[in-house]
Amino acid sequence: MECLENSDCPDDPYNKVCSANSCINDPDDCRWDPENSCPVAGQMCSSETGNCVADPDHCINSGCPEWEHCDVASGNCIIDTGRCNLDSQCGGGTPACNTETHYCVECFTNQHCETDELCDQGSNTCVDNPNYCSPSNDICPDGYVCNFGNGECVCSSPPCDCVVDADCAWDQECIDGHCITNEDACQSHSDCQLYWERCVDNRCSRSCTPINRDCGDGSSSCDCTCCYGLTCKYEGFPEFDYQCEVP
Repeated sequence: MECLENSDCPDDPYNKVCSANSCINDPDDCRWDPENSCPVAGQMCSSETGNCVADPDHCINSGCPEWEHCDVASGNCIIDTGRCNLDSQCGGGTPACNTETHYCVECFTNQHCETDELCDQGSNTCVDNPNYCSPSNDICPDGYVCNFGNGECVCSSPPCDCVVDADCAWDQECIDGHCITNEDACQSHSDCQLYWERCVDNRCSRSCTPINRDCGDGSSSCDCTCCYGLTCKYEGFPEFDYQCEVP
């Protein structure tokens, strides 16, 4: 039996403790394994006490993100005033964190605004939602009334067929509360009549520019995808600069 209590164990060279009548290295003394005993970022092992303490050179050596600065006293990176990485680091009139610029703003997503508002991504401010009906924003078409509870237009009497296109069959669209067949409806590319069209989201849409069609951007360069076998050529006419033509 080597020991009964910690005092029976000599400190050689660092603290030891008695465990199961055997002297072992003190697990709380980081000096036994200084490289791995202080896993918290910004800490180092004190060679004098064996405790994990702030590393004054931590952020100097590792660097800080652009929105933080190095606090030499603690060795930690500190958030700059008005900057952030989380919403919880903001408050007051700018409670949201723009995680792209790391500045505190009024909003970054619609969830930061009231139910009748949207977040303007250009200014990061909450603005009125033009599609949200209210007593002061009567946007509902004939045959609809505003549900002031959720800001949505709902059918009035007599009942209408739909509110949005999703209420109709795949080949229909919602127009003035009624499901009307859409001539551009499709289920596959073969349903589209024109060779330059493709079926996208059940609608035939142009995927390439056909022969002898304008494909410029209105200035001096091509801005299109010409259909197979054609190339975008400069013509220089007043009404168009470029056309898709046979090479």
